[in-house]
Amino acid sequence: MMYSMFHFGYSKWSVIPSDERELWLRQFAQEFNWHSDLTETVRKKFNEKAMDSYTKQMNA
Repeated sequence: MMYSMFHFGYSKWSVIPSDERELWLRQFAQEFNWHSDLTETVRKKFNEKAMDSYTKQMNA
């Protein structure tokens, strides 16, 4: 997913446009379910994990 969903190569997660980061969240949401009240909490945690994962991939 990391390589196929981005329009460009980005040096770090924080410079990825929010609409592209949102695509990742939507892909994630297709696999998992949660109560709608938790969406902002899930979004925050998802971004934390995605940032960590992206950084590790770029460093590798």
